[in-house]
Amino acid sequence: GSSQEMMLMAAPPGAEARDIGLASAPSHSSDTSYVQMPTGAGTEGIAFASLRKQVYLLSGLLAAVLVTGVLAETALDAVELGAIINQVKEAGAPDVSSLLLVGRSAPSAAMSILVALSISFCGCCGAKWENRRAAGCFSCCNALCGCCACIGIVPLVGFFALLVSMPDKLEVWVGRCDPLQCVHSPRQAVQLPLERQANLTCTTDCFAASAWDDYVPRCRGTAAHAYPKDCPQTFLDCERDGDRREWARRLEGRRPLHMGTPPRPADPLRECTPKLEDIEKFHRFKEVLPKLWPRLKLMLTCRVVVVVLATVLMCTGAKWGWDLYQELGLRCLPALPGGQPAAPEALARAAAPWEDGDTLERAL
Repeated sequence: GSSQEMMLMAAPPGAEARDIGLASAPSHSSDTSYVQMPTGAGTEGIAFASLRKQVYLLSGLLAAVLVTGVLAETALDAVELGAIINQVKEAGAPDVSSLLLVGRSAPSAAMSILVALSISFCGCCGAKWENRRAAGCFSCCNALCGCCACIGIVPLVGFFALLVSMPDKLEVWVGRCDPLQCVHSPRQAVQLPLERQANLTCTTDCFAASAWDDYVPRCRGTAAHAYPKDCPQTFLDCERDGDRREWARRLEGRRPLHMGTPPRPADPLRECTPKLEDIEKFHRFKEVLPKLWPRLKLMLTCRVVVVVLATVLMCTGAKWGWDLYQELGLRCLPALPGGQPAAPEALARAAAPWEDGDTLERAL
């Protein structure tokens, strides 16, 4: 029933039983001591010191790039968004403060800075004080953030390529679909009532000829200068919501109830009116569009550069942090009874599962 008897019984059948004694077997008690492998001045020591220095410098560089990038993006957004909003206001857009838009991104920027500093702190601790847990945390966090950045950089680069190639095509489309071409006089608001009514009728006639294929233009010149059919057909108001005669007009024209796009009215010139405010906004947007592209490109270019550089640094940090984690694991080994560190080969051999025919001599 004693420990010595159990060791004697562990010998295979037919083999001579030997009393190896308790002192011969390696101790696995809870008070096992560990020794730190000396760094030394040889090739291995120089490589280990170089690895620690690389991880330490990379941690500082990663923190500097991420913090500077987040602050630069926030400041650039505040400046450029303010200029863009001022230009969009000229096109008749609602009044929105640029500080409000930037303030909404402040929590995200603060969280990004906090995460960047935390990861870099783990790398500095692991490299300077040879902390294995900090090195492992640095490697795993960099690997996770690097994978997320690689996933997010694909649509970002795609949108950047689209933004670079799209301006010319979009400007051509906006110029071709400018609804002001259907307005026969840009100064309708200051004209006499009769002249304004005549111009509004021809404007409605121009949009109606583009919206409905079975409509026959009535104004002179509409057929020759018709509004393109592939342009937005949203500049006619044929519903007149709130009109007290709307139900009667629907019955007079014998139009059925509809849930989607309204059908052509019986008489578009009498039942539809052009949306002059929307026409003016679209025309102003066409004028400010060439000024928006350079600012959007600058904002997106800054973001792409920061994300690509941070992704490269995080992937490198994941690799170097893992190398440091493994190296620190080999330099902190259990001590044998004599006070000498156990060799890694002996530890691996002792930790392997026992098979039939093995004896306790394998652990010696």
